[in-house]
Amino acid sequence: MNSLPAATSSSPVIQVMRATKQDWPELAEFYAREFNEHPRLNDAKTWQWKILEQPTNSPQVPFFILKVNDRIEGGIGYLSFPMCIGQSTITAIHPVNYFVNPRYKGLPALRLLRAVLQEGDIAIGSNLSVVAQQLLEKSGFIDHSAYFFSYRLLLRITSRSTLRGLLVWVWRRARESLLHTLLQLQHRSLTYHIATKLDNTWLQKASEWPLPGYGIQKSAEYMIWRYARSPLLNCCYIWQLDNGKPAGLAVLHFDAHEKAAVLLDLCAASFESGSFVGLIVAAIQHARSEGMNTFDTHSMSPQIEAALRRTGCAGYASSLGLVLYSRDTTIARTIEIPGHWHFILGDTDRY
Repeated sequence: MNSLPAATSSSPVIQVMRATKQDWPELAEFYAREFNEHPRLNDAKTWQWKILEQPTNSPQVPFFILKVNDRIEGGIGYLSFPMCIGQSTITAIHPVNYFVNPRYKGLPALRLLRAVLQEGDIAIGSNLSVVAQQLLEKSGFIDHSAYFFSYRLLLRITSRSTLRGLLVWVWRRARESLLHTLLQLQHRSLTYHIATKLDNTWLQKASEWPLPGYGIQKSAEYMIWRYARSPLLNCCYIWQLDNGKPAGLAVLHFDAHEKAAVLLDLCAASFESGSFVGLIVAAIQHARSEGMNTFDTHSMSPQIEAALRRTGCAGYASSLGLVLYSRDTTIARTIEIPGHWHFILGDTDRY
């Protein structure tokens, strides 16, 4: 437990401590009191999944709370996972649900953040408020937001489409059809299988595929937890098969409110041959067949981004933001190179 300097008779007692499973009711009361515009924070089922059920070998609850006179006035959780940096695998964390009573956004909030940063060799922050991003940058985080892009493809025209929009849509549909035909001719051994459940045997194969850059090492257990067990997602899984054996996986979430197919993850046995472009095309075609209006994702990966542009997706500056931190100066110098990353929307806390 970390405590601020001893209180005087007139100052409050402020403490930063690790949460326990029994802290949820009081934490939910804090969220409802201070941040009722964030309904997901008060969802006990989401809390259970995100914080208590994430795959980790540690018995400790991955969450810290800020207490003022024994009353919760702030909290921050984290997702923990192994990350591949070149030939090394190290522990990384992704801080989530960082909320502090505005009265304590100075040194107490900083102490709360520092408690979490001790839990991993790398910290990755995204989907940040302006205040949180400023605090993280002051704490030594490297801002990679300029290299993290969102991608969108319009899947169908609407009554509000302009003539220019209609012509662009027709051109992109023709380009997509031509690309689909060329890929079929070039890679005759490839087929596609669409499933609503994850196959554990195939997932074990996918967990062995090497990453083309710095990224999360995703076990079968992690993938099942992140996508299949999430109470927030409605996923389907598109497998690319090479002579009947798994060669790629795309994870799509269907956002019913936005009528959007959201590409959360893209894994492949190889990102060198370009054959995984066919996996993106298959995902786009399936999204259109399900009545979605747009195909969306965010990425900081040269291989994925090149493939998305090849399929006609337009790239924009991402609104999510992306910042990185490491206490180790050698690791910090390594991760500051944006072109070495393999990072996609499902690696964030956006969904």
